[in-house]
Amino acid sequence: MLQHFVRPGYDQKENVGTRIDKGKDGFQFLRTHLFRGEKKNNPPGRKKIERGKDFNASAYLGEGHLLQIGFDDFPARFQNEGFRVLGHGQRKKFGTPLLHTFNNMGKKGALTGKFHPVRITNLYIFFLKKCIFFVSMKKLSGKKAFVAGVGDDNGYGWAIAKALFAEGCDIILGVWPPVYNIFTGSFEKGKFDESRRTSDGSMLSFLKVYAFDATFDKIEDVPQEIRENKRYVEHDAFTISEIAALVERDFGKIDMFVHSLANGPEVKLPLLETSRKGYLAAVSASSYSFVSAVRHFGPRMHRGGAFINLSYIAAEKAVPGYGGGMSSAKAALESDTKMLAFEAGRAWGVRINGISAGPLASRAAKAIGFIEKMIEYTKNNSPLGRELSADEVGAAACFLLSPAASAITGAVIPVDLGMSCMAVAVDSPAFTL
Repeated sequence: MLQHFVRPGYDQKENVGTRIDKGKDGFQFLRTHLFRGEKKNNPPGRKKIERGKDFNASAYLGEGHLLQIGFDDFPARFQNEGFRVLGHGQRKKFGTPLLHTFNNMGKKGALTGKFHPVRITNLYIFFLKKCIFFVSMKKLSGKKAFVAGVGDDNGYGWAIAKALFAEGCDIILGVWPPVYNIFTGSFEKGKFDESRRTSDGSMLSFLKVYAFDATFDKIEDVPQEIRENKRYVEHDAFTISEIAALVERDFGKIDMFVHSLANGPEVKLPLLETSRKGYLAAVSASSYSFVSAVRHFGPRMHRGGAFINLSYIAAEKAVPGYGGGMSSAKAALESDTKMLAFEAGRAWGVRINGISAGPLASRAAKAIGFIEKMIEYTKNNSPLGRELSADEVGAAACFLLSPAASAITGAVIPVDLGMSCMAVAVDSPAFTL
């Protein structure tokens, strides 16, 4: 089915498919056949490339030669199969795929997509005259996700990005300005290489990493002392509205938004001792930021797209020690998830869901001060009796963001080993059977 293509002006179909196996051999095949120096009918200046190096492949794709799939029901059938067509452009840092341009495809519509030169898994390459035609067969191929709140490689945001990437989704990151240089520096130095590797052997990469501070909607909201802070002054834009506009300018409409961020400056204080300023700061950063993200990214999302946020059981039940207004912020977040599901669903045809995740010893969670005790409590009292992994939350989020969950919206799904269904602590000395 994948091997039948039609050149404009021709009636016959040709079998032109060649499989590229994943891993080193696949990359060597690609490099040998596409970038091995000058040949007859190839443009001059062709260069040998090495894994991870910058290169420009636009000259080799025959811009004037158009391809058309021989399906009568294109593009619906093509899209339903999860295929991705890959074009040409320039590769930049952070594993940016090749940008693309296939001009007018006639009445059948335009084919667009991406190509990761170091990500060869499940990739097919097709040669036709001077054109090169790539198709990826992963479930989320051709989709783009903006993941807000990643600051290292051990939190839920990273795990969700990794799960989406493993299914073919292109990832755009929003990183808090105070940790932006630390994160990007660690990434470029290879400190995250071990955790970047997905189950199929590919390495998590990003279209782009933006500085992103979700406590500000627009630049006018930012106090002067923050604008002049050395961690912010180097970034031309970082507010929600600015980054939403830049993402659309740079990559067009997206398909998914992941809200994986929260902050309560007084989280260690009991609610009774929390100041008004601290309480409102927790709500602003942890829940209103999601409302603003939906407002600004919703119009810039494809119809059928999806948002997801991360909540915690403290939104519904008392968790002593989880203070500073954070329990209130999570309750607001879950309530907003339901209201936004209706409003954004009617406005832009997008879905809004949340995950109430169990405890994880991430860098951010350690600021609470007792995360290890919560993990131990979950192991002792949850129905599954073990520790939750970030990858399990990533897999659940990947499902909720995918077309497979197209009828699910306004839901907050517990991913906590069943802890939320328990009414008693079975490890309590007062509870004996």
